[in-house]
Amino acid sequence: MMNEEFEMTEDESIQFEKDYERFSIIQDENNFKTEWCLYEIEDINENTGLSADYITDMLKRNRDIKVELPNKELTWLDLWKYADKLYELIGDNDHLFIETFEVKDIDGKRELQVFFGS
Repeated sequence: MMNEEFEMTEDESIQFEKDYERFSIIQDENNFKTEWCLYEIEDINENTGLSADYITDMLKRNRDIKVELPNKELTWLDLWKYADKLYELIGDNDHLFIETFEVKDIDGKRELQVFFGS
């Protein structure tokens, strides 16, 4: 079986451009260094249903670096803000795309892990 290249329809391409522009504006307004790649999120100010004690890098490139989180349910914008802060602490300029979040229970604490892609 041959691998077929993914091609967007014209409508999908137009929607991608709109989503990219929408998140670029938010990125600029907040002076974020990272880029948001979760285009399926319609409302960046919507609650995520996620809360955790701290946020870390999912790949553990820098195991000891983490950012404490407030004791509340976080919005998508909150997640971006704290992921961006973590990104700056890590100092890995090659992986600036926020692609996913996952919460894990580690040693009695809730850890929010972010995957930074390139």
